[in-house]
Amino acid sequence: MIDKNTINRQHDEIKQLLAAIGGYRSLDNITENAFKISLLLGQLAGKINIHLLHEDKYVYPDLQKHQDAKVKEASLRFMHEMGGLVDAFTAFKGKYMSAPAIKADPTGFMQERDLVFRAIAERIKKEDHSLYSLVG
Repeated sequence: MIDKNTINRQHDEIKQLLAAIGGYRSLDNITENAFKISLLLGQLAGKINIHLLHEDKYVYPDLQKHQDAKVKEASLRFMHEMGGLVDAFTAFKGKYMSAPAIKADPTGFMQERDLVFRAIAERIKKEDHSLYSLVG
């Protein structure tokens, strides 16, 4: 059985970190807080990794056993869509995980952050409204 409380908690934690990192809007603010941002990015990466492991081990296997064909179909679609988002986040994290990397290109950091974070937030919204709503 899917533990929606765990999923909701993980989604909330991820959204809080997205907002915290996304709150640095000016180039000066990003440069001045690059170390703090890098720490927050590390926390976000950890939360996302734990969430993905939880989904892979518990959520999607349960959804694949569901009686309703719509639930099975939706879970397969979500699993396949996730790969591109994981790759985009992994590339972003690899590029900007350190304070010196953020300071070296605050404009690139901000642009890539906004794209990747928007995609993560949209994914969470879709999971909450289009997938997990199917199972109660």
